[in-house]
Amino acid sequence: MKKLLVLILILLTISVSGCKENTKSPLTILFPEGIPSIALGGLYDREDLEFRIVSGPDVLTSELVQDHYDVIVAPITAAAKLYMNGASEYHFAAVLTTGNSYIVSRKETPLSSLEDLEGKVVASYGEGNTPDIILKAALSSQEVNTTIVYEASINDVVTNRFMSLQPVDYILCAEPVLSNLENKMGIELNIINLQTVLENDIAFIPQAGIFVKELNEDILALLEDIDDNVIALNEDPTSYASLLVKLDPAKYPLFQSLGEETIALSIPRSEIFYARSINIKPQLTQYLNMINTYNSKILGGNIPDENFIQ
Repeated sequence: MKKLLVLILILLTISVSGCKENTKSPLTILFPEGIPSIALGGLYDREDLEFRIVSGPDVLTSELVQDHYDVIVAPITAAAKLYMNGASEYHFAAVLTTGNSYIVSRKETPLSSLEDLEGKVVASYGEGNTPDIILKAALSSQEVNTTIVYEASINDVVTNRFMSLQPVDYILCAEPVLSNLENKMGIELNIINLQTVLENDIAFIPQAGIFVKELNEDILALLEDIDDNVIALNEDPTSYASLLVKLDPAKYPLFQSLGEETIALSIPRSEIFYARSINIKPQLTQYLNMINTYNSKILGGNIPDENFIQ
């Protein structure tokens, strides 16, 4: 009888433990469409993770001041500003993307260095924000004077300025739009990487960051998985692109729209780079100081306190 009772207790314990494991809520992750969605694509089939992809910065900004997601991938400047204003409790855990800012011209238009832009018109986007700041910093470093005209988005730059009846010669561009111009539209391009232009001024340009409410055991494990995924996609872009286009097109239409070849071509220039923020504090300070130099309104000329980085 005692043996039977012990056996029943053991079975009940196993059953309860199993129920706890099965009812554990997945980690919720919010991030923007584009390169961040490519950077995390290898994790989409995980049942312990719940993803939401959005277009544009507005939803990211509004969610950084709320408590709906365990993890949010967002522009570092936006998250830093909200944190400094006391509006967000999300902390900076890791960098996910860097650089990805390019000056582009058609093959027949000279572009061997930024000096070719002297006195010319450049179509840009994100006025006053990171893409624009990177462009201005690069031009300043080479002492080049240009006229910059702005569109609301990179897609508007391509449609309204580069593919129009009276196109400008030079545009600011980024992946995956850049590879789409080459691969899908068949346009031969000259390309200058602005992160390379600025390499003597700043080690790298951190753009999208991974922000968390708390660094618990589950989040730390997720960060390690993201690190592994970034290594995998950079080592074998072709196999990674093949994986992405096999995902449900209803959930992830961007991958079907770009296609396997364009995704594979875009990855090497996308500057997808993972690093824990606590390990790159000097580089982050460099970047935030550059932001303050070219647009002090974003961070008020200051940088976040040490508690922002975890």
